[in-house]
Amino acid sequence: MILKPREDRNTSIAALERLMAHPAATRYDIERLHQQIDAIIKGDMSENKAAIELETHWGHSANHIIIHDLRIELDGLVAQIDHLLINRLLDVWVLESKRLANGIKVQDNGECLTFNGRYPIAIDSPIEQNRRHVKMLDRLFASGAIPLPKRMGFTLKPKLRNLVLIAEGRITRPKAPVAGIESLIRTDQLFAHIQRINDSGNALDIAKLIGQDTLVAMGKAMVDMHRPIEFDWERRFRLSAPPMPPAPAAPKVVQLHPASPSTPALATTAPRPPAGQCGDCQAPVSSGVKTYCRKNPDRFNGRILCMNCQSKVTAKAG
Repeated sequence: MILKPREDRNTSIAALERLMAHPAATRYDIERLHQQIDAIIKGDMSENKAAIELETHWGHSANHIIIHDLRIELDGLVAQIDHLLINRLLDVWVLESKRLANGIKVQDNGECLTFNGRYPIAIDSPIEQNRRHVKMLDRLFASGAIPLPKRMGFTLKPKLRNLVLIAEGRITRPKAPVAGIESLIRTDQLFAHIQRINDSGNALDIAKLIGQDTLVAMGKAMVDMHRPIEFDWERRFRLSAPPMPPAPAAPKVVQLHPASPSTPALATTAPRPPAGQCGDCQAPVSSGVKTYCRKNPDRFNGRILCMNCQSKVTAKAG
C-alpha cells in the first residue's frame, strides 16, 4: 500500500530552465544551472527505479506500506529519506537510492570512490548517509511523536534496517570487513535481499504481528511528520526572478500607395522582437544565449531564441 507517492521534480526543473534565460545569467551561471538540472534528473532516475521495485512487489500488499520522499525535522536536524518499506512485523526498511554510472568502490577504511573515466573521485559514503537517516528515525520513534502499538502493556519497537540501492554501475567491495558494507546492494536485488532476510527471521517474531489498520495508522502519522522544502533557486544562484517581457509593440503601418475606394491602401508587417528577447516567445535572453545563436545562424534560421525555444527547434529538426 502506497501512503505517500514520490515528489514531482518537474517544477524545480522548469524553474531552473527559466533562469537559464535570465538577462543577468552568465555562461558560468548557465553551466551551473545545467549541472543542477542534470543532478536532479539523475537522482530522479535512481529513485524511480527503486520506486518501481518497491511498488511492483509490495505496492498492492495490505501487509506493507510504502512511503516515498519523507523529509523529517527533529531538534534542528533534517533527514531526507528516499523510501520507507514497513511490514506488520514492524520491520522498517530505510532505503537510500543512488545512481553512479561509473560504479562505486568502498575501500578498506570505509571511504568511497566513484570514477571519471580511469580517475577515482572521492564521494560521501552513502552507507554513512543512510545510517544518519536511520538514527534520525530512531530518535523520532523514541520521542513519542509517532504512536507505536502496544502488546500486554509493552510498547512494540520497530526494527530499523538500512539499505543503499545502487541503480547502475559496479559495486567494488573491500577485502577487509567494513561496517555496513552488507547494506550496499544493487537496486534490482532489493526483493531477493529482503526475502532472504525474512526467511532467516525468528519464528517468535510473529508475536509482534500488528493489524493492518494499526500499520496504516502508524504510517499516516509518519507522513504527517513530512516537512516539504521549497527551493528558492533564484536566491541560490543569485539571480532574481526574470522581469516580465514588455507587451509587443503595435504593428507598423506601411503606406503602399494612395488610398482609393477600390484599392486597399494599408499593409502590415510583423514587428521584430526587441534586442535581448527571444524571437519566438519574447522571453528575456542572456548575452551568452545571444552569442550562441549568432554563432549558429543556420540552426535557428538567423533568429535569437531562448533555451526553451531552442530545444523545440532542435526537437523538430530531429
